[in-house]
Amino acid sequence: MDNEEDRDRKTDASDEIDFDNLTGGEWVDLLRGQPQFADKCDWSKLSGEDWATLRSEQPQLALEGKELVDLLIRQPELADKCALSKLDGWAWRNLLEEQPQFADRCDWAKLDGWDWAVLLLKQPQFADKCDWSKLDGKDWANLLLEQPQFADKCDKLAELPSYSWASLLSTRPQFADKCDWAKLSSANWVWLLSEQPQFADKCDKWGEFDGHGWACLLGSQPEFATKCDWSKLDDLSGQDWTKLLCAQPQFADRCDWSKLDGWDWTKLLYAHPQFAAKCGK
Repeated sequence: MDNEEDRDRKTDASDEIDFDNLTGGEWVDLLRGQPQFADKCDWSKLSGEDWATLRSEQPQLALEGKELVDLLIRQPELADKCALSKLDGWAWRNLLEEQPQFADRCDWAKLDGWDWAVLLLKQPQFADKCDWSKLDGKDWANLLLEQPQFADKCDKLAELPSYSWASLLSTRPQFADKCDWAKLSSANWVWLLSEQPQFADKCDKWGEFDGHGWACLLGSQPEFATKCDWSKLDDLSGQDWTKLLCAQPQFADRCDWSKLDGWDWTKLLYAHPQFAAKCGK
């Protein structure tokens, strides 16, 4: 019975500990005898000496993965106390993004294509370490958006999915000569033409645009109104019409005003008070 009471008192005591306020030395003292509290520890508080003391008595507490990366990003001076060999590709990528000085200790073979694409976005100086064959079409689309200088390394542009082409060309039109235009869906075209209208002569999906697509496109590129099948906009909501007319009030004669509710009118009249006479009709 006494043992049960002792255990209850220990449990109650641990519930009262303010773990957030423990210093590094206090954490070492606690974890040396009670390692079960490791999941509550803020490892960044431990100094190199604290780590050496703790690891000598509780070696199983060597951090791995995300916890180790989080620690080294904040306290890179603790690297010699940590088991870097246990880091996987994801962990190396996250660590090198913030602390590139650890590159000479990295096992580059652990990084997959996505790890490389993300790392090179922020640290392009590691390109000479990259196994380019690991990157697939999606990896390349992500990388070329920010680092187009690596295009000469890419032999997988044909693998890019349609949405990746729309995303890439919307900001990097110089890759247009590499694009298989037939891959792009009507939704891809709406996105691309909204940003890069000069590609209109490549589009063969005008008849597939739905009302929402037309509203999005005309909101930014009203010159395409001559290609629009206005009957497709019959199903637009009042919110859709409000968004379009706020951007392009010249299309007011196409609007079914009965679809606009009070909130729509408030927003529209704030931007274009000249439509007040239409309100309530």
